[in-house]
This record gives sequence, structure tokens and C-alpha cells, in this order.
Amino acid sequence: GSDPTMGKLIITGRRDAVNAAGKALKELLEQATKEVKTVEFDGVLFSALAMRAEGAAETLLDKIRASSGCALLHADRQSRTIQILGNPEAMAAASRMVDEALAEMKPKIAAVALPSRAVIPAIVGTGGQTIQRVRRETNCELFIDEEAMQVRVFGESEGREKALEQLAAIIAERERPISSRVS
Repeated sequence: GSDPTMGKLIITGRRDAVNAAGKALKELLEQATKEVKTVEFDGVLFSALAMRAEGAAETLLDKIRASSGCALLHADRQSRTIQILGNPEAMAAASRMVDEALAEMKPKIAAVALPSRAVIPAIVGTGGQTIQRVRRETNCELFIDEEAMQVRVFGESEGREKALEQLAAIIAERERPISSRVS
């Protein structure tokens, strides 16, 4: 048999609460059918945008969502995009805030070229130990961009320079001929 409630949402409670919930649901559904704004970002910035810093109550995107009033602000690591959903004013405000945040972060990004894909396992290390050590020692975020054949580094100047030096040393060691790697 067919369930007569299938595809329906039943809201129960006090009349004023039911009316408020119905109105909120209607607004949400109207927003969900509107266009979503998409902003691209550098993959190395994912953690800075979408993950809570140690001891922080919310992420940068959480703060932007709350300040702008948009319904949804979501960063997707794989596509390197931020989706913004809300009324037009909130979407414009959120988009502007995201653009400003990305512009502030851009000068803190540097890159080191990968001479070949063969150096990637050396940078990552067994179980991710090497890349985690570089992150920990430099307080920087690292992102291996295989399409661009580079490692992107995000952080403050001193840590960023240290990370670039460590990555250059790892790459140089990996690229050195095996016969000259004798210790």
C-alpha cells in the first residue's frame, strides 16, 4: 500500500509554534530553490576557512554566515569551492566577506614546484608523518596540488619560509641520484 503521509511534513504543537515553523519552512524551501553563489578558493586555505582553530567556538565561514545572515555557507575541499545560499542581500554580503577574507589570506600563500610526481611520497612520508612534521614545526598548512605540480604553503612569513626550506630539502634529497645518497 501507499502511505498517505509520504512526501509530506507534519508539524505538531501549539498553533503559534506550528504557524512559525510552517513559515520558517516555507522560507527555507523558497531559498533552497534560488540560485546558489559559488566562490572558488585555493585548496591550501580549506582549514583556515572551514575548520575550527584550536580553542575556537566557530569557523571563519560560521562567522561570515552569522554576520551576513545567509542560510548556508559551505566549503567543499575537493572542488575548492564555497557555496553560498540565502536571500540576495545576504548572499551578496557573504560573498563580499568571503572575497575580503580570501584577499587577506592570499599574501600568506607561497608555493614550491614539484619536479615530478615521484617526490610526493617523500613529502607525505610514511603514514603522513613527514608532511605532519612540517605542518607542526612551521605552524603552516600544506596542500599538494598535483594538477599544478606544486606544494602550496599557507601561514605567517617566518613559518612559511621555514616550510619552503624544509620542502626544498626533501625534494632535493629525493631527486638526488641514489648512488650519492650514501650516509
